[in-house]
Amino acid sequence: MSRFLSFLLLPLVAACAVPPPPGSDRDVPPTLPAEVASVLPPGTPVSSVFQNTDGCYLFSIERTDPPSGFQVRDANGIPICEGQQGL
Repeated sequence: MSRFLSFLLLPLVAACAVPPPPGSDRDVPPTLPAEVASVLPPGTPVSSVFQNTDGCYLFSIERTDPPSGFQVRDANGIPICEGQQGL
């Protein structure tokens, strides 16, 4: 019976290991501007950083809908936003 059960579970396990289709967003990890990456707390995953509607970068410690997080700030405490000098 246990052999039969493992045989039935094989397609389920195999389906979990299917790689993403070519061209999907999961193929390439997101990249961040160097200015943003340099000021993130150590160990912050790139996938936790996103932009708000103003173009400012935030990093999240939890998944919420809509996304929310802490502003990424430079050494002077100024939020880092797209369109600023250097980005």
